[in-house]
Amino acid sequence: IRFSVAVDGPSRGYVLEVYGTHFQLPDLGPIGANGLANPRDFETPLAWFEDIDMPFQIYNKYQGMFFVAEQ
Repeated sequence: IRFSVAVDGPSRGYVLEVYGTHFQLPDLGPIGANGLANPRDFETPLAWFEDIDMPFQIYNKYQGMFFVAEQ
């Protein structure tokens, strides 16, 4: 997982890493169509990139350890 973060104010969030197959919403189950796992309640991120030349840090998790590289 690689991502960039640049915020100007208070913010919060989380990063999710899935070790199995692709991320999949749970079935609606016996609760039905108005239950707790409606796909419309989940936001999907939009991928994009910036072509700028400035110093940055790369945070990487590998085999349970975090590493930082500066470029």
